Amino acid sequence: MFYNNNETNSPQRYQESYIKLREWIHSSLELYKQELLVVLYPVFVHCYLDLVSKGRSEEASKFMDKLSQDHTEFHEEELKRLSGITTPAHVAENDLSTMFRNNKFNVTLCAYSFELLFTFLHDSKFMLLLSIVNQYLNIKVIKGRPGEDTKRSGATKEERRDQEAEITGHTEKEIAQLHAKEILWSLFDDREKKEETDKEKADKPTNKKDKKKKEKEEKEKEKEMKEKEALKNKLKTNVPYPKLSEQYEQELIQDEANRATLSAKALPSVCFYTFFHTHHGLNSTEISRDGSLVAGGFADSSVRLWDMKRMAERRERAREKERDNLDNKDDSKDLKETDGAKEKPKTTTAGVKRKQRSEIEEDYTRLIAHSGPVFGCSFSPDNQLLLSCSDDTTVRLWSMDTMSNVVCFKSHNYPVWDVSFSPLGYYFASASHDRTAKIWDTTHASPLRILAGHLADVTTVRFHPN
Repeated sequence: MFYNNNETNSPQRYQESYIKLREWIHSSLELYKQELLVVLYPVFVHCYLDLVSKGRSEEASKFMDKLSQDHTEFHEEELKRLSGITTPAHVAENDLSTMFRNNKFNVTLCAYSFELLFTFLHDSKFMLLLSIVNQYLNIKVIKGRPGEDTKRSGATKEERRDQEAEITGHTEKEIAQLHAKEILWSLFDDREKKEETDKEKADKPTNKKDKKKKEKEEKEKEKEMKEKEALKNKLKTNVPYPKLSEQYEQELIQDEANRATLSAKALPSVCFYTFFHTHHGLNSTEISRDGSLVAGGFADSSVRLWDMKRMAERRERAREKERDNLDNKDDSKDLKETDGAKEKPKTTTAGVKRKQRSEIEEDYTRLIAHSGPVFGCSFSPDNQLLLSCSDDTTVRLWSMDTMSNVVCFKSHNYPVWDVSFSPLGYYFASASHDRTAKIWDTTHASPLRILAGHLADVTTVRFHPN
């Protein structure tokens, strides 16, 4: 197909083509309008990125200011980040722009809507928009009338539109391969022990009648065994349970022994911690199971760790030192009177402030590795590991023994809002702005499962206690 090559060099052509496409979609029949509206946002994004990559920053900013209002309801955060991309170097290096450029938007259209869209683009000679649709949209054409899928699934048209125009960072084939292996959670099966005891109790046949009965019973048992084996293969879990350390098992047993029934006379104990002078920089806090460690995620991309036992010991030593000073004060009173002519040592306010600052800094350990604000933390049940998630789209695993970063987990395409260890450790989950939650384990750098389907951010994730 031949067309005027000067069209690609005209920044005004992007705005004119997009406005006409938007007017055409809004004037379409309501039956096809909801499906066609899905196309507008990816076309808008790539029109803006094309203008920026061609060095047309002024035209791109005007395009954003004039037409971004159509998408603020569903994509406000992304539009704010896109508006910060103003140079061709930003397009090449920014995580958001590279994600848009390297992945395709998933869009589902019925056959008639697909035909209407491409007929309009060809007849209007919008070659710029045609190239964007062909290069950056993954259009899945379905049979039947539009809206039939939403009626079957029970989702509204707006939810379906918001769900279809999404980028997960994985192609459909990759997701299908990832979920090909089925995981079935279940309790351990103790039927083998029962079968062994039944065999031991079985008596040997004494006569011909008993032999015939025994043969029939054995045949029936063989059938039952085959059925049980088939059922066992279905129920048997292929997810390994983590091995608990002896120390942690003893702590669990001690914790169970120390538990008491709650009543009006025996109320639960509560411990509060207050953070002073955070200057709006504290995003999240996490307290370990035994209350000995407190972690905070801060906007300066650091994780700060407070050891409550060490702080209590140091403060106790400080109190003892103050008592010793008070005891020695009376003894040194006479000495000060005899040396009254000598100059007294001066303590400046700057020196006092430096001393106070050093004491405050000694209270916590700063863990630095993230390149963005830290939004969530989670301790492992045995307090040996700490997880942190950040705006830099990563989850990091920290060792509490060495106070260092051990692993960096990379899979999300957007900021990670929350992270949580499972009650037994080993497994953990993460929640992200990319509308997915992911299941991990601490021995693999890639996720075990991707839980997709939400229509907005997944802001919190937790495991069931059992």
